[in-house]
Amino acid sequence: MLSVTFGLATALQWGICALALRPAAREISSQTFAFWFAAYNTVILAVPGAILIAQHGLSTEVVLIGLAAGVAELVALLAYARALEIGDLVTVAPLISLEGAFAAVLGIIAGATVSGLSGIALALCVIGGLLLGLPGGLRIRAPGAAFAVAAAGAFGVMLWLIGSTHTNTLVLLLVLNAFIFVVLGAVYARELHPTRTSPRSHIMLLIAAALNLGGLLTYAYGARHGSLPVAAVLAAQFAVPAVIGGLILLKEKLTATQGGGAVALLIGVSLLAIASS
Repeated sequence: MLSVTFGLATALQWGICALALRPAAREISSQTFAFWFAAYNTVILAVPGAILIAQHGLSTEVVLIGLAAGVAELVALLAYARALEIGDLVTVAPLISLEGAFAAVLGIIAGATVSGLSGIALALCVIGGLLLGLPGGLRIRAPGAAFAVAAAGAFGVMLWLIGSTHTNTLVLLLVLNAFIFVVLGAVYARELHPTRTSPRSHIMLLIAAALNLGGLLTYAYGARHGSLPVAAVLAAQFAVPAVIGGLILLKEKLTATQGGGAVALLIGVSLLAIASS
């Protein structure tokens, strides 16, 4: 049950994170977006990370995995920002959720075991999440869709790297984000002055960074102490909170396709809970 519980907790945090990132992605370039997002992640992690490094040191394994995950996250962030810049959140967020499927496949290839029931449940969750999050159906040629799928693949690699190692997650995330911060700061230094981004966007990026890190920490715990494929697929269903918010706050109605997706997702999560009990 750990994978199910922590995976769903991650999905909730990342769903709110996606909503917070949307205004900033519309206002600034993809590289500026990625830089400030990594910067705020690094700032949040700096003090606790420094304390942990002072106490336990910084192993070569953490550095190598952190740098590899940082490369994947950098590619993903740039593609994600571009997708949000030119596409609609209702199209981009569900496609990004494919990151869980990518991470699950990598985990299984690397040796993670999944029972037949869990495999069926994971497939239902992936399909249900896509149908629920895409009211107009799957439109791979929609603006931003191709960048969203590319981001999902890179995010999937990052999730697999973080979930498959037993190094300290907080220090690993510090290395990851510091790498992105330094690389983008060196390459795009002239474009990254704080005043070129509005105070509102800075606030949204800071909030999103906190939610992103919270989600990564809960995901890593669920993946390492349970099943990586289960935690990854459920964590990636962050488009669902946005849909639920629309139903409750905006009185929106589910389409027939979304209704079918909701049923598939609920069945999938229920089966995962049964398989994990």
